[in-house]
Amino acid sequence: MGLFSRNIELLDFQRGARHWYYAIGNRNAVIGGATYLPSTIGRGGISESMDLTRNTLDLTASQDLDFLDQFRGTAPMQPIDVALRRQKVSDGSIATLWKGTLGGVTWAKSSAKIHCLPPMASMQALALKRCWQVGCPHVLYGAEQGGCNASRAAVQALATITAVSGNVVHAAAFAAQADGWWAGGYFSWQTGETTEVRFITDHAGDAVTLMTPALMDAGVVVIALPGCDHTMGTCASKFTSSNPADTNGNSANYGGQLGIPQKNPFGADSIY
Repeated sequence: MGLFSRNIELLDFQRGARHWYYAIGNRNAVIGGATYLPSTIGRGGISESMDLTRNTLDLTASQDLDFLDQFRGTAPMQPIDVALRRQKVSDGSIATLWKGTLGGVTWAKSSAKIHCLPPMASMQALALKRCWQVGCPHVLYGAEQGGCNASRAAVQALATITAVSGNVVHAAAFAAQADGWWAGGYFSWQTGETTEVRFITDHAGDAVTLMTPALMDAGVVVIALPGCDHTMGTCASKFTSSNPADTNGNSANYGGQLGIPQKNPFGADSIY
């Protein structure tokens, strides 16, 4: 918005407790103690479709925008909420024009395109469906009725990173467990007001291999949680239920069906 415009458009990017506030144009605004800094961000039109998943918002920004620093290298895994508001200059009133989540960032020669999705978009996505199977289908550490409910506190470890090379990270605490213990798990660490998470795909000795590289230095302390192969044996021996009344590890919460017959009664064999 120009200097003499009657309105100021405001952008609020929120990741966890961290906010990035920008005013579109050459004027700033202070609202509720938050300062919206002037920016050269441009936005596309907001479509009003009966299909709510199409109501996207595209933004164009220069590559030196500080909000984009977290996307240089590997994009953050924590969701980022986006709100576009408009403040009327004459009386300071504010109206919300659009709200949603950040879908991705595309880099061009000298600019970056920020693609934002409406909340309904995530509801239309395909998701895993629970099947009748021997292996446990629960999300590891999922805390809900009928879920995994394995105790994080019982198995988590603090690890001080000693070396980082691409997507391989080293820490003495990783070597305290047998090879493969951390595979399928993840670790997290704090960077200012935000939480970074990286998933572990392999573990040998003091080294774990990550799904995506971690932009971190030696000396950072992470909270590591081991993975699970979703078998009853691992559920009973490796994990503890968050319910103190449960015995035999976390087996009371195992979600697989161990009684499934090995032979298919509906197969082509005439003798079952």
